[in-house]
Amino acid sequence: MSDDVPGKGEAPTAAGILECLRMLVAEAASLRMTQTVTALSDAIAACAAERRGTGPQDRVRLH
Repeated sequence: MSDDVPGKGEAPTAAGILECLRMLVAEAASLRMTQTVTALSDAIAACAAERRGTGPQDRVRLH
């Protein structure tokens, strides 16, 4: 993976973003950064829910 700016036509995908978050969780866990692991895990759960179509935008408001 290159740190260069992506070329034309390359756009981040949901699957790619989730994979990056998972790699960050693994690295944070190895460094014993528990709060970071928790925050990244929450972000992964939110992204996965959004991919499934069960994100916050799909919840029914009760007012």
